[in-house]
Amino acid sequence: EPEPDRVDVTLVGDIDYAASKQLDAVVDRALRAGPREIRLDLADVTFFSAAGLNFLLRLRVAAKAEQAVLVAEPVPRCVQRVVTLAGIDGLFTHPHAA
Repeated sequence: EPEPDRVDVTLVGDIDYAASKQLDAVVDRALRAGPREIRLDLADVTFFSAAGLNFLLRLRVAAKAEQAVLVAEPVPRCVQRVVTLAGIDGLFTHPHAA
């Protein structure tokens, strides 16, 4: 059952430049609902590029502007590696790495 103050976003497959337009739409839809929390499910992400990193940063900035919390869980190794290499792993709430 969906929670009214929370939006769940599930990403699947390759998160790269080819997915950029779809990712922009995801940001818009997620924030349009006015949630207090955006829960990002990354469990089925198989590839994560700089475009994915850009998406995460845009979503975080937009969520913060709307006073919403962004929670990423679970975070697969391919995502965690890119986020850690970029030095921004402390910017996201991700209670468990997959």
